[in-house]
Amino acid sequence: MKGNLEDLKRLHQQARERDEQLLARQRLAARQTAAAAPSRAADSRAADRATAAAQAAARQAARPTAQPAAPGAKPEPAAEIYRPQAGEDDFTLLLRSMAGVTPIRQGRDVNTRVYRAAPSDEQLRKRQAAAGVATLEEAHIPAPAVSDEYIAARLIENGTAYLRAGMAPDTIKRLRRGKWPFRAEIDLHGMTVDNARQALLPFLAQSRIQGHRGVRVIHGKGLGSPEQQPVLREKVKTWLVQYPDVQAFAQGREADGGAGAVLVLLSSLDGTHDDD
Repeated sequence: MKGNLEDLKRLHQQARERDEQLLARQRLAARQTAAAAPSRAADSRAADRATAAAQAAARQAARPTAQPAAPGAKPEPAAEIYRPQAGEDDFTLLLRSMAGVTPIRQGRDVNTRVYRAAPSDEQLRKRQAAAGVATLEEAHIPAPAVSDEYIAARLIENGTAYLRAGMAPDTIKRLRRGKWPFRAEIDLHGMTVDNARQALLPFLAQSRIQGHRGVRVIHGKGLGSPEQQPVLREKVKTWLVQYPDVQAFAQGREADGGAGAVLVLLSSLDGTHDDD
């Protein structure tokens, strides 16, 4: 009995020693881990910095190389950053920041053209019915007789425009600005006078039947004609002046053909010569 008790005590002591050894090893491992953590964090931060530096170098290499300034050239001023001053509201800040801005001149550098929708099929049928035309194929409109004699007295603006009597004085200006954007155009460039006349007059009639108020006629600048004279350009103006449904025409802006084309305003299909 006494021997068994001694054995139990000995086993219990051995178990306590093993537990203490295990606990000591765990504490040692925890201290080693805590000591190594700052080193790993530093290594991680160093790796992140190296990666960021490599990416920045790659971006810098991809940027275009700045060209050296020419001798005597003034350096470009740095962009000024406007910040609100004491007691300054947003509107006052806006006015101060816009102080050196130059307004764009309307009608020259800015496209102020207003595009109007083309007539729908239903509107076109109504206009054709009003003119007594059931279909476009039935519109056998005889071309009016026109003369080739130049009519300079009826032109305005140094021979570049025409305005039928009764039209508003600002019609030419509005035509150039796109009040009636051209929905059809014909290119007479390179044609003979006879061929151009035979092509232009039916084109005007067909355009009016289709409900187009604005059309463009391209006649060229005459640089390819004998002696480089703009013969066709002057003939086109002569024919347009005599055409009864032409309310106005004007030499287009550079974007519309300049001296090589004219913008033409036709009367509406019901025959009224209004300026709407």
